[in-house]
Amino acid sequence: MDEIKMTDLGTPLAEGVKLPQLCLQPGKIAVIVRKWDQQEERLIKVPEEEEERYCHAVRSFEFDRHLGPYGLNQWGEWKQLSNYLTKSVIERIEPIGGEITVTLESDMVTNAHKSTAEKALDEQLGIGKFSRSDDKSQSRGCYYTLIPRVVKRGGMNVEELTSLNLDKTQLLESILIKDFGGSEDLLLGELQFSYIAFLMGQSLAAFLQWKSLVSLLLSCTEAVSACVHCRISVFD
Repeated sequence: MDEIKMTDLGTPLAEGVKLPQLCLQPGKIAVIVRKWDQQEERLIKVPEEEEERYCHAVRSFEFDRHLGPYGLNQWGEWKQLSNYLTKSVIERIEPIGGEITVTLESDMVTNAHKSTAEKALDEQLGIGKFSRSDDKSQSRGCYYTLIPRVVKRGGMNVEELTSLNLDKTQLLESILIKDFGGSEDLLLGELQFSYIAFLMGQSLAAFLQWKSLVSLLLSCTEAVSACVHCRISVFD
């Protein structure tokens, strides 16, 4: 991905729950300015005039004297994690507004066994601004590709269905053509997007999507043609 510079304004929540959010905005070298809104509990844009002042300060290296050295030793790892994460990949997956927030995912774990800390988190989310139904109805998560857990096809006997589910090469090839236009790079881009959204944004939906894609790839024991390169690229 191209370089992105970010200036962090404001402070995170001193009390209560941290709601990690991830906003991916690829492009050429740019300064992106966001401010933490304690009332809304999210990163918001600043007035245009204020943004211009910060952008000028960044480009003039006024903040550099207060910064520590950049960890260039990790730059190679980041490039490997995001080498398929292009602008087109992000645009087809990211939610409207480009904001990924865990508050929209609370319903995904309603029936799961929860610890005391997790129950306390639910209570705080329940009385927060993001728990309102009108907020959820106007928001949507990422547009991930649907990955079936079980392959079902009409006209097949039990033995054929079992074989089809043990080796999901045909399913992978079908998804590549139907959802990615035959592009392995787009599939790998979604795999990397979901991993980074989980790693940096602590998104449960992203983790489940990454898990589904990895499980699919590892279930293709006889992956042929395009699928062979796809599997090698993922685990290189």
